[in-house]
Amino acid sequence: MGHFWLILLAALAAGQTPAGSVELGEPVRLDFAGVRMALPKNFDLRNVDDPQMVFLTILVEQDKPVMSLGLTAEAREKGMTLTGFVDLVGMNLNKSLAIGDMKVLKSKRLRIAGTEAEIQVQSYNHRGTEMTALRLFFLRPVSNADIQMAYLLTMEALKPQGRRMLPVLMAVAGTIELFDPVSPVSLKVDETGLPIVSQGFGYSLRPPLWWKAVQRPPGSAVKLFQYDYLRGEPLPEGGLRLEPETASAEECGRRTLQQHVARLKEYKHTYEIVREGRTRMGGQDAYEFVLSHRPPDKAEEEAIIFAERTACANGIRYSLSLYYPGGKKEIVIAALEKLAGEMELFSPQVAATGTAPAAAPVAPPLPSGTAPAPLLPSTAPVPLLPSTAPAALLPSTIPGGAGE
Repeated sequence: MGHFWLILLAALAAGQTPAGSVELGEPVRLDFAGVRMALPKNFDLRNVDDPQMVFLTILVEQDKPVMSLGLTAEAREKGMTLTGFVDLVGMNLNKSLAIGDMKVLKSKRLRIAGTEAEIQVQSYNHRGTEMTALRLFFLRPVSNADIQMAYLLTMEALKPQGRRMLPVLMAVAGTIELFDPVSPVSLKVDETGLPIVSQGFGYSLRPPLWWKAVQRPPGSAVKLFQYDYLRGEPLPEGGLRLEPETASAEECGRRTLQQHVARLKEYKHTYEIVREGRTRMGGQDAYEFVLSHRPPDKAEEEAIIFAERTACANGIRYSLSLYYPGGKKEIVIAALEKLAGEMELFSPQVAATGTAPAAAPVAPPLPSGTAPAPLLPSTAPVPLLPSTAPAALLPSTIPGGAGE
């Protein structure tokens, strides 16, 4: 095993491609993470819920996941070295109670996208399942900022499949281009990702492509967010709130708007109702409003934009909202239109009751004090832990792995 990996890593460092073709799709530009790269055509994109996970893809063969490819990114201090980054990830992996017998079989320094990188071949036991991983570590400083981007491109497979990974990783790594990340608050939502479906509550919602999506508890409400590496927090945010309701969508929407306006006045925010009125969502009558507001001490800054569209069906109020601090109202309105236009509402498999779970309560766009709060519970930034570097993501989806 060691001799095999040594030969392949030497080939990678020399820019050579091992035998075997890897068909890649067109490169995708991920402005929020500062990276452009191509992904294997035969890997399926999956929804992710981790703030630092840029994407996760899975290779499925005979209806079973056999291999994963994922990228995590994290904003780190400029003084961190590549060795320090590698050591940090290794330390966090070794702390994981789910991972045992972690070994670095081989490692090699090389250059990726004009910057120094390190690739490691690892073996470990994940809750009784023998795994092999390839991890590619690389850093890039951000212009005019005190941070650098720390990237970790990871492939994982069950041990018998391990030798198939390197040609894929090499092909993908060869397409990587790096640049300064862009605040996702300024980015349009042009595409949506995989649908999140709740049969119990009768909806199907497609999050913006590359955003994170969390259902808590599973099968109920949804939190949506993207991660802003420049600000160091999850922004923009949004979500689908579920509440028992017998009133009409217009009654619900107007009531919520009045509550928001009352709080804005209480805290002396300047505000504008950008638009409000009847519309549609999921084939049902709906009501929408869009608010733009500024705290009194930040009158010269870009406004906070909050938009919400509500439909009532099946005895449930479905409220889809977006929160963009410093966003452009045109971007937020178009994003809400895109998500609401693709949302589906249908009869739940289980009748809704007064105990229907809701998301963690969505507050009005103003907290105590004058600083606007996220409208959904923020996911705090976390270091590159085993749960975020796609370590341990694959075993839970593979027969015989953690999920069995």
